[in-house]
Amino acid sequence: MSRLKGCAFLVYLLLLTGSQGVFAQSPVNIKLKFVPRTEAKEKVVPDPTKLSDLVKAEATADSEAGIARVVFEVNDQFKAEVKTPPYLFNWDTLEETDGESTLSAIAYNNNGQTGTVRLKVTVENQLSKGITYYAEKALEAMRRGDEIGLERASRRAYKINTQNPEAVRVMAVLIGLKGDINRAFGMLNDNQNNVPKDAPETLEVKGFLLRLRAFRNGNLQQMLPDLQEGMTLAKEQGTLLLRKLDSATPADKADTKGRILRGDAFTSQLKNTEALAEYEKASALAEGKDKKRAQLRQVMSLLRLRRLAEAEKLALKVVTSSPSDPKAHAVYATTLYAAKRYQAARDEVAQGILAKDPLSLIVACLSDLLLNAKREAYKEAQMAVEAADGGESQYAAMCLLADAGEPEPAKKSYINAALNAPLFMPVFIERAFQNIAYEKREDRFVEAITLFDVVLRAEPDNAAANGGRAYAMLCQKRYNGAKSYLTKFSNLDPTSPDLFVLLAADASRDEKQAKAVTDALSRARFLEPVNFKMQALPPIEDFARTMMRFRRVIPLTPSLLDR
Repeated sequence: MSRLKGCAFLVYLLLLTGSQGVFAQSPVNIKLKFVPRTEAKEKVVPDPTKLSDLVKAEATADSEAGIARVVFEVNDQFKAEVKTPPYLFNWDTLEETDGESTLSAIAYNNNGQTGTVRLKVTVENQLSKGITYYAEKALEAMRRGDEIGLERASRRAYKINTQNPEAVRVMAVLIGLKGDINRAFGMLNDNQNNVPKDAPETLEVKGFLLRLRAFRNGNLQQMLPDLQEGMTLAKEQGTLLLRKLDSATPADKADTKGRILRGDAFTSQLKNTEALAEYEKASALAEGKDKKRAQLRQVMSLLRLRRLAEAEKLALKVVTSSPSDPKAHAVYATTLYAAKRYQAARDEVAQGILAKDPLSLIVACLSDLLLNAKREAYKEAQMAVEAADGGESQYAAMCLLADAGEPEPAKKSYINAALNAPLFMPVFIERAFQNIAYEKREDRFVEAITLFDVVLRAEPDNAAANGGRAYAMLCQKRYNGAKSYLTKFSNLDPTSPDLFVLLAADASRDEKQAKAVTDALSRARFLEPVNFKMQALPPIEDFARTMMRFRRVIPLTPSLLDR
């Protein structure tokens, strides 16, 4: 038999009842083919020689007498009956043994006559790879927001052994995603399942489910407890990972890989000073690619610590030594973006865009938004999601969609980003500004302040959150309350143009401060002439979109650096 693939695959072996030829003299004509699953992100037709997990088959049948029903069988065993078109069958191949099988479709016309088509296929679920393999694949899929990949891997792990803690843990994620979060928590907490409660993976799964439950609650105040507990678990996960690393290898004995893992754990806890120290030690120990991997992480930590000059210097050094590496150029471009040199950042990632490097595409998208090149930004955001669908690319998508005037799709991207990057604070900052900019409800400022406070509880010295909270309070005319946040914003980011607009707004309450207002706006224009062109102070509520766009950052994370 020849190997037949894709849409061209219609019939592998065709036998019509009472006939030896294709449709020869039969009153019932029937064809059978595999089709992509509707919910799959990538619409790929299953390969009949390598079927696994859930697959969808479609029969087409006709007869002058009319079709009454179509029956699907696997290895001559009844599976399903469909009475109206489309005649679709969702086949769970995990119910079969690996190896050859026969899928049959039997069409009955209104006279009781039949036509049958059979496909010889091969089932390859490869359950022999084991629970640990598929449990890890399921968690990887969860982290990148791939529900289909999660479903495929978790179902295989659970098929091997429904009592195994690793299998139970990933199946709980799938059940939660399907809508039954209470049952998911029940599985994790059931002592008979023996799911280790203090394992980093368990905390990760529980945190994900808490965030999932939070975002399915439309009321922000009601979702806060789950959201904050989910963030707490994300931090605890990093602590447990550090303990696990220390128990395997003491900190003073850690090699390059161990140092990087420790740095990543600190990064996940928002402990950027400690993370930087680990990456510096890793860089000192390493050579070649490992050294570059550690150095790029150093740049990430330096940027998070607002040590921009050091970050740019190190990134340039890495680019000079690796001129053909798109990732190195993208990290250097990130430092240029942080320095508000958007065109230079965009130019730096030209090579990475051609290579479809996810970080390069995100840098290009966010730079183009600030350069008012929205059409190019749209393409780059789409390519970034296709290249690496996860919290980082969804953050870029939510920014693009907001600027394109599509608040509802932007909200969906926000949820996807927050689910998969729980401690990446710019996601919540962006959403807070979007609330002010696009919502018309009276409580939009309260909701924005609530989100800024979520960030400040996790990261008190976050400049954007302090500035955002000050801005929201100025919009509410809570001038005295805004003062402390405005002062902290000024201390954290003293040369930021949006700071001077807020200072102008605060000073404008006093007619005697007219010169201070003019001087502050002049300073804002000098610092960023592309996006801050205002000659007069705009209505403060109208400043949300400008400040939102300016407060965006490149989502530099360990996972994105490794893609």
